[in-house]
Amino acid sequence: MSAAQSGTAPTTETPPRLLRLHLLLTRLPPAVRPYLPPLALYGAAKLTGLLVFARLLTYIGWVGWSMGGPGAYFALQRDAWAHYFDFGVYTLDVLRNVAVGHGDYLFAYSVPDLIAVQLVAALPFLVALLLRSRPPLVLTAYTLASIVTVLGTQQMFGNTPRYLLPVFPLLLAPAAAMSRLKWPSLLVFFPTAAVASGWYAHYVIFELGIP
Repeated sequence: MSAAQSGTAPTTETPPRLLRLHLLLTRLPPAVRPYLPPLALYGAAKLTGLLVFARLLTYIGWVGWSMGGPGAYFALQRDAWAHYFDFGVYTLDVLRNVAVGHGDYLFAYSVPDLIAVQLVAALPFLVALLLRSRPPLVLTAYTLASIVTVLGTQQMFGNTPRYLLPVFPLLLAPAAAMSRLKWPSLLVFFPTAAVASGWYAHYVIFELGIP
């Protein structure tokens, strides 16, 4: 029985990574092909997650082995970069300072921090729009866990937008709304966004001088 006949063949809505995995697995002997679609479509996501987690543990272990201690990676982050989970104490300190125009906190950079504060202020609305669309539980859990991890960690606050880039579910509702816009609106939005993005990239690299 072919994948199409089994009723579990990938569709146009299947993520590209799963489609690639499906095509790879279907090159195996015909005797096992009837069992491949469920594996490719339902097991690949779990397998990918396990592989990513294994790579993370392997990297942390390699740093520990290279530096002579199992906790070397976390010690390096804390001592060299002052980057560690503090349950949001640093984030609250930044928000309090920026709200009154002060810079009495670690890694204070006025322009990037102001942009990051605006993003943090928009997060409740983005999360509400996401929850309103009733996404799969895994997307909700991933989004909320990522936000807690980013906002609960002491780091360069101006990098918060960059750290939140992988949280793509936050953009699903805005993307759906933009898909309903007419071409004149899109012709205004995209050039404006491109100019703003180019200005910020130039500012961070050539004016601010930090990664």
